[in-house]
Amino acid sequence: MKLTRLPPLKKLIVQKNCSLKDTIKIIEQGGQRIAFVVDNRKFINVITDGDIRRALLKKFNLETKISNIIKKKKCKYLNINSSFEMIQNQMTPQITHLPLVNDQMILVDYAINFKLNKIPVSEPQFLGNEIPYLNDCIKSGWISSGGKYVKLFEKKFLNLTKSNYSLSVTSGTTALHLALASLGIKKNDEVIVPNLTFIAPVNAVIYLGAKPVIVDVNKNNLCIDPNKLENAITNKTKAIMLVYLYGHACDVDKIRAIAKRKKLFLIEDCAEGLGTYYKKKHVGNFGDVSTFSFFGNKTITTGEGGMICFKKKSHYEYAKKLRDHGMNKNKKYWHDHVGFNYRMTNLQAAVGLAQMERLNFFINKKREMAKKYRFYLKNNNYLFFSKNFPNTKSSYWLYYIKLKKNISHLRDKIINKLLENGIEARNCFYPVNLMPPYKKYFTKKNNLNNSLDLSKCIIALPSSVNLVEKEIKNICLNIENILKNLKTGNR
Repeated sequence: MKLTRLPPLKKLIVQKNCSLKDTIKIIEQGGQRIAFVVDNRKFINVITDGDIRRALLKKFNLETKISNIIKKKKCKYLNINSSFEMIQNQMTPQITHLPLVNDQMILVDYAINFKLNKIPVSEPQFLGNEIPYLNDCIKSGWISSGGKYVKLFEKKFLNLTKSNYSLSVTSGTTALHLALASLGIKKNDEVIVPNLTFIAPVNAVIYLGAKPVIVDVNKNNLCIDPNKLENAITNKTKAIMLVYLYGHACDVDKIRAIAKRKKLFLIEDCAEGLGTYYKKKHVGNFGDVSTFSFFGNKTITTGEGGMICFKKKSHYEYAKKLRDHGMNKNKKYWHDHVGFNYRMTNLQAAVGLAQMERLNFFINKKREMAKKYRFYLKNNNYLFFSKNFPNTKSSYWLYYIKLKKNISHLRDKIINKLLENGIEARNCFYPVNLMPPYKKYFTKKNNLNNSLDLSKCIIALPSSVNLVEKEIKNICLNIENILKNLKTGNR
């Protein structure tokens, strides 16, 4: 089943010299009772079917240019980088469509009922038992951390990953924090982290007063490079954090062997790796502890939420106690430790269980999507594709392209052009060592060239399970045209 999308922006645009007659046709075809008026590509105003009716009543005729009708009309618009809250605050019963422009006043998108028109990078799908399970929660009165769905969700997740123990929490970030705490990571300890990652793993180390030690990634799988681990290990190192970026696995055995030899904990951040396999075994099974995220853009979502999987019962029991304020399980309101409130609600778990029931569908859709992208872009001379590491099966949480080095400086222009054409695209994460709060953790002896280069050339593309082949083909055609025009100097 496909979610209905709004009309593409280009179908709602009229030039300022357009006649009322032609404008009526565009408004009717768009089905939104509104059109956006531009001068070439620069935004000027909006015109509605009501504006046209009033103009005709004032004895304007159908050949009148719309520029004459909207001369004195004022309308609201916002910059494309405006926050969700800012867009939401501008919406009223009178303002149903909000134009969004870039810094040059080029119209690049519009919002309606708080939703952007563009094909999004990520978009959840709720077509299973989410509503029935939520209704059951509400009717039962169990909406907080108590209730049957928390246990059911944890059990279902355990069956997938084949881990020994699972514990649901409030987010992927709190999962990382609690995982590290359960292993006894403390002040002045060192934890090895990749230089190319969403920042949560690095922050989680810092929360505990420990020091993140930044190591470069492999240029093909984007995971931490095992060949650069040895030089980063000191007598203060307590753990290695492995992040499965964009759903790709790596040479897990080699990293695990280093951790075992050096007597270090291995932590797997599987936030983007749900459905990823190494040697036919689901990721999250190779370390002492692993974490997952159920944020709105993840393969399955609970809105916010996370899961921790454990090898040892002692780590699981300690984490479970810390998750619940450090409270003694046999003595109510007696606290053995300074803990946290990281418990998932029954409402979130109900959504998570419904999503888990459709996980195979989601994963298969992601893998089909990746095949189609590669098929339509395979002959592009400006791109290169990573090779999957042997014995791995990616979940393709987010599909990305890599620009060849000689055109990587055009990345932001390509992203902006895609946005103008109604296609959301994003740059890669910034290398950790470049951002002000983390520069102090970088030492010059570490070669970080791969992560520095990759961050400049990666473009993440729409990867929702709601995508259909026609949309993927259109995205790829836009990429081809944009690359061609930018290289030839056309606009």
